[in-house]
Amino acid sequence: MGEKEREKEWEWDKPKDWSAEERFVNRSLKIRRKIFRWLNDHRGAFYYTREDMAADAANFARCAIATAHRWITQYSRPDQPFHIQDTDTGYVIWARADMKPAGVA
Repeated sequence: MGEKEREKEWEWDKPKDWSAEERFVNRSLKIRRKIFRWLNDHRGAFYYTREDMAADAANFARCAIATAHRWITQYSRPDQPFHIQDTDTGYVIWARADMKPAGVA
């Protein structure tokens, strides 16, 4: 069963008496998971601008570009698992687990 089928099944089975706050929090968590998955799937990918990166992530997560940009920024802070390297020509996504410390062969 694919992701879309699971989402449709979940949407169909969800309780109808959820409050607006519960729906908002659930949607936020779903977006966060999708942005994290997108970052993980695009390790080593190159983007000319951060806006292109956010637009691609937003298309995957089905959210606004500003929301995707915010979560990409959150997940690339120093204490988080990803790093966005600013190069002369654009940006590269790296997982901190894949990065070697300086001086290690």
